[in-house]
Amino acid sequence: MHRAFSAVPSLVIASLLAAGVPGTSIDRVSADESVFEKPVRLQADGKIIDTGKAWGHSGPCLADVDGDGLRDLVVGDFSGKFHVYRNAGTNQQPKFGPPTVLIAGGVPAQVPIYCCIGSSPQFFDFDGDGHSDLISGSYDPGACYLFRGLGNGRFAARETIVDKAGNVILRNAHLEVTRSFGSWPTMVDWNGDGRLDLVIGSFEGGIRVWLNEGTAQRPKFAVDGFSVQAGGKPIAVPGGHAAPVIVDWDGDGRWDILSGCEKGAVIWYRNTGKLGEPYFANGQTLVPEHRGSGYEEFLEIGAEPVPGIRSQIAAADFDGDGRIDLLLGDFCTTVSPRPDLTPAQRLEMYKTLERKRETSAQLRQQLDEQLQEIRRRYPGDKLHSRAADEEWSKMYKAMRDSKQREELESRAKQLDGAVAAYLAKPERRGSTPHLDTVHGYVWLFRRKPFVPASAPVEAASDMQPIKGRESDEGPTRSNPVVATAAVLPRRVRAGESLTLTVDLRVAAGWHINAVSSGSGTAIPTRLELNVPPGISVAADWTLPEPDVGGPETGPVYRGQVTFRRTLKVAEKAAVGRVELSCDFAYQACDDNQCLRPTKVSLKAPLEVVPQ
Repeated sequence: MHRAFSAVPSLVIASLLAAGVPGTSIDRVSADESVFEKPVRLQADGKIIDTGKAWGHSGPCLADVDGDGLRDLVVGDFSGKFHVYRNAGTNQQPKFGPPTVLIAGGVPAQVPIYCCIGSSPQFFDFDGDGHSDLISGSYDPGACYLFRGLGNGRFAARETIVDKAGNVILRNAHLEVTRSFGSWPTMVDWNGDGRLDLVIGSFEGGIRVWLNEGTAQRPKFAVDGFSVQAGGKPIAVPGGHAAPVIVDWDGDGRWDILSGCEKGAVIWYRNTGKLGEPYFANGQTLVPEHRGSGYEEFLEIGAEPVPGIRSQIAAADFDGDGRIDLLLGDFCTTVSPRPDLTPAQRLEMYKTLERKRETSAQLRQQLDEQLQEIRRRYPGDKLHSRAADEEWSKMYKAMRDSKQREELESRAKQLDGAVAAYLAKPERRGSTPHLDTVHGYVWLFRRKPFVPASAPVEAASDMQPIKGRESDEGPTRSNPVVATAAVLPRRVRAGESLTLTVDLRVAAGWHINAVSSGSGTAIPTRLELNVPPGISVAADWTLPEPDVGGPETGPVYRGQVTFRRTLKVAEKAAVGRVELSCDFAYQACDDNQCLRPTKVSLKAPLEVVPQ
């Protein structure tokens, strides 16, 4: 559904929820520079990958499609098809060739999409036969589809994924609704029973789980799914369009959920539970949202684009360096000035663009007010009910017929004509000329090596002074414990959560006593956190599992251990750089001696960025 609204009222609501204000300039807060290198657009066959001719909405995935041991790039898009860029390089240095359409059952594999999303390829051994199978979501009615792998790059015809009663699995199947828009499926053994369960993100931003009550070879999914919670509340990704993937993002041995969203952000829901009983902390932003509507965004000649909206993601070690990277598919349309404009013409163009933005903002405000009212009257899933359809149809018609709306739309049309004279003419799409060019890129956010903040060591009056060591130096016999602290992410916005980690490396043959030593003579390890104004503690320390010590020591820590604590930035926190401080007190011992108690002052920098 390009820019026209459907005649079906419920489709109108969904389309309006997905649409943005055209005519904005491209802007985006960069991803956390402590985590990622600057994102780059992936290339194939010497050209930048761009699904714009299919109306964008790239959905990337890495998988060995043809069984040659090399991971290929598979990209979905608005067409509902899947394009395979075969890897002619290595898994450490991928080199992708020209795209071919993935064939299933003798025809191009395809899922039904006509608005707002792209096909979302993910590969799993769905039926336990040793072959990778392809699954994908769709738009309307939001069913999930399976293309069974047959080996050697061959796939069977499309099947619809159903529950154990034979019903198509839809997010809204149990409610009296007319549509169940948008689905993004993935799979994981949710409850630790050895069977893959189905996890589905939705257009509204929630994520639900359907447990596999059958076997690994013959899945039978529960009739009813349940909502995934984070921080004790159902997940709702910003702006909707929850596109989840499963990955152990922080390397703690527990799989986490990452999700793309309508606004282009990537959110990390860290799993703090245990095997078979996942529990998720509040979402943390890994990639910030796109600032702009995503439509008709102004791009200067020669300027580099930035990641757009409607992020669909993959998380994998792209280059074999042992670190999980992000692939992000997006959608955006851009306009650019004619290269032959005089300085006076450019000045007039900018003035006209500003008037166009102001008018677009007024039109959007009108629409937002109506959408807020219909949401108030029909909260949650009731928004897609027949009653909401009828009510919205009346409200929308009244708004469109109002004199104020007519005047705004007439002004917008005049400004469109005026600004067109200054813009470069892109290729025509269909029978109607457009000023904007559609893009759907695949961005690589390459993960940086994890380098914690260094830990200066200071001695308390009754503690043994030890020379501070840089974080890349390991423990020695003269300095048997090295402590470092860091926060993830290091750049956050007001209202977001973050995780402070304290990492210890204890020299071989040495130990420190656990936080709760269990012994009357052993000196327990202590952590005292000091947070600056605007930062608050959201949870207790997550403590590492201690080793068994001797009868005089009780439990101890050996080797490498990590302490974690979730913090939260206040809604009105001041923008700028702050520093977290954590005092870490311990006593290091070996089999023959214990050193004097030591206190380490750990510092971890943090930046609060604008909304």
